[in-house]
Amino acid sequence: MAGTFPYRHDVRFIYGIQTRCALVSFRGRVEYIGPFFDRESAVEAAKVWFRARGWTGKNFDGEF
Repeated sequence: MAGTFPYRHDVRFIYGIQTRCALVSFRGRVEYIGPFFDRESAVEAAKVWFRARGWTGKNFDGEF
């Protein structure tokens, strides 16, 4: 795994380099999404996933 980056206690993003998939978690809901072409694509998909569930953060660049 590339790493995990918590954001404000309830958002989590983990990107797997070998699987090219991401594990996303927000407010207790966890989902495995992907595969993606690269990490940046996974971050963009995670933004959509988080916002669809009520995340209103403004600074989401994959580094949290």
